[in-house]
Amino acid sequence: MTDLQVGPAEVIRNLVHGRWKSQALIVAVRLGIPEALAGGALALASLARDLQVNEDALGRLMRLLVAMEVFDVEPAGRFANNEASRCLLASDQPFSLRLDALHTLSPSMSIAWDNLEYSVRHGTSGFAHATGMSVFEYLQDRPEEADVVYEFQAEASRWNVGGLLAAGVLPEAGMIVDVGGGNGSTLVAILESQPELRGVLYDLPLAIDRARKRIADSAAGARIELVEGNFFRSVPAGGDLYMLSHVLHDWPDDRAVEVLQHTAAAMTPGATLLVTEIMKPEHDSGWLLAYLDLLMLVGLGGRERTATEYEELLRTAGFTVTDSRNVGQGGFGLGLVTGRLS
Repeated sequence: MTDLQVGPAEVIRNLVHGRWKSQALIVAVRLGIPEALAGGALALASLARDLQVNEDALGRLMRLLVAMEVFDVEPAGRFANNEASRCLLASDQPFSLRLDALHTLSPSMSIAWDNLEYSVRHGTSGFAHATGMSVFEYLQDRPEEADVVYEFQAEASRWNVGGLLAAGVLPEAGMIVDVGGGNGSTLVAILESQPELRGVLYDLPLAIDRARKRIADSAAGARIELVEGNFFRSVPAGGDLYMLSHVLHDWPDDRAVEVLQHTAAAMTPGATLLVTEIMKPEHDSGWLLAYLDLLMLVGLGGRERTATEYEELLRTAGFTVTDSRNVGQGGFGLGLVTGRLS
């Protein structure tokens, strides 16, 4: 077999075996192996004792993870963290991918991707097909997984704040209504940097429950009101700026327009709508955005969109687009679209 023949075969082999490699990785995270080795290398017996797991089985897992270059093994046989496994340490560490791993390899995401074929055949959510409910309804009875999902979403949304402040689209005073604002991380970050602003965090009870401590611990907490509700039914009135941050991509076009219409119904003529999303380029976007686009489909039946497509959604919902641009934060094509009532 020539080198030219080996290359394509290795591409396919790595993809075929990717699932069990990722399972080995997430088990290491859930067991806490990177944390157990954070203080230094350990012999297998000591590591198994610290983790309270079967020593023989752990050894077999560690040999695979070493072969995958996730951990190192010393000549004396002790296992140690390396640069890869340090990325799996606590999410408050620089360059941590722990939340990414826990979210991407969570049970709900496994259900969604297991039903990719259904999504491709029918153009709708594979998760909803398999479970008869949305991801958010599923999470209602699974608090530990919900914690991971909302914290992961918060980490992604926090990338917005620097770009929004630099873009000059946030008012210096008045009221921001964060529609579908999750656990409040983005709203807290904005209000902590803008002391004259007040905010309303509006989301499902599941998200609001997770926001309470974060809001209470924030210096801006006294300026934030928590409101439970469903943006497919209504949106709180009284805001000067209505923010939809990484919300519309969760939904197909008709449902996204519904969210925008309920938001419009809550707005006064002088209020502004601000939509922040990852904006797809008009042409090829590489594997990461292609993956995220497919993830939106299998999870909730949504999609990533171009700036032009978001502008069209706003117009369909009755808005006049007043601004549309890339704000260049977070390593993605993150952009904003603003609008006012037509």
